[in-house]
Amino acid sequence: MKLISNIINKKLLNKGERTSNLLKSSGVMAISTFINTLTRVGLISMLARIYTKDQFGVWVAITSATAVMGTSDFGIGNALRNKLAALHAKNDNDEARNYFLSVIYFFIIFAVIISIILFLFRDQIPYGSVFKTDNLLLKNQGASILIAVSIIFLLSIPTGIGATMYFAYQEAKWVGFFSIIDGISGLIIIGAFALCGQSIVTTSIFFFIETLIVNSISTIYFMRRRKWAFKGFKLKFMFTRVKGLLALSFTFAVLQIAGTFIYNSVTLIATSHVSLADAAQLNLVQKLYTVGISIYLSFYNPLWAGYADAIHKKEWQWIKKTMIKTLQITSGLFIASIIVFTFFGNFFLKILAGSNYVSQRALFISMGSWALFYSLYSMGVAFLSALGKIKVITFFTGICALFFLYMASYLSSKWGILGISGLSAAIYGILSVITYCQSFYLTNKLKTE
Repeated sequence: MKLISNIINKKLLNKGERTSNLLKSSGVMAISTFINTLTRVGLISMLARIYTKDQFGVWVAITSATAVMGTSDFGIGNALRNKLAALHAKNDNDEARNYFLSVIYFFIIFAVIISIILFLFRDQIPYGSVFKTDNLLLKNQGASILIAVSIIFLLSIPTGIGATMYFAYQEAKWVGFFSIIDGISGLIIIGAFALCGQSIVTTSIFFFIETLIVNSISTIYFMRRRKWAFKGFKLKFMFTRVKGLLALSFTFAVLQIAGTFIYNSVTLIATSHVSLADAAQLNLVQKLYTVGISIYLSFYNPLWAGYADAIHKKEWQWIKKTMIKTLQITSGLFIASIIVFTFFGNFFLKILAGSNYVSQRALFISMGSWALFYSLYSMGVAFLSALGKIKVITFFTGICALFFLYMASYLSSKWGILGISGLSAAIYGILSVITYCQSFYLTNKLKTE
């Protein structure tokens, strides 16, 4: 992790002051991500050993589904963060509070309405179709978890909205602090439930309740640091502010939703079209690569900031060199990880989940390619986002998400989890090519203007 930080600092930022403050923030985030990743790996290792493959398959399906649900704020969270940062620069504390509370009240209303609908129509929604298993009891348990978790997750949007707003005030250390608390407390609490023989239903539900509580505390502390208090609001003004944020966030929301869907639906397609046991195996191989992805992409935000600063100063040559270096570093790191996991992947898999989980080399290669292309795609999008030119990549990401949904069922029936992982890798490969082609085209074009 320190090596990656040094490489980015020396090679990408040329030791300049462009993102010095943000590099400190990303260092905090990298440490918290590393610790949080270790706790999640520990939790997965414990659950995979305690529960059966099908039960663990329910767990990975639920966590993947909620990751897709994480885009249900319509991009308003990112838009609010940008708005608060702008108002903070103007020292307009009152208007910042008004926007913050408007978003909270809006999502409280939204969460209550959708939760009521989900509860009233719980028998009409085919939750059980997400879980392919002959165990009807387990399928019903999975459906019960999805209903409960959906409601908890909806409530977590307004209660946890402040958890990421620290970025707007350059207080990333608090994001990292609460992230570490969430990871450690989750490992202890959920591990205790599993070791005490609680059902996968109880364990899964309390996993999300624990996160809800930590994020709520984070939001309350965020407000206390601002000396903000809850106050009454007229619905008209609330919706006006939220509407303004929606107009700014719509394109980002589409990009976020489509990208997150492709990322997480690898597991969801496997649980619904192949089997819970195979989905558990696929998810564990994915987790081996996700550890590296999570730590590496901790540097996404400072790279974005570096691009934004260079764009403002019209330093197009620096941008081009940075993109080339990013391609080289990303490719080198993840190709090396593919080689290691291809030959020693089952060794790490046994350490992670036990001797019951052994996979074929082809899966390590396909998921490694998925990790490589996803990371390249993400780093490329950083430049396009900083430039504000995301309509093209948003369009292609949306098209690819629909194509993935259409083709995944066919390929899963023909080649199982290898078909799903291979398709996802191919899609991110295509998106990576589009991202960098557009990025280099725009850089060369703007350089001559």
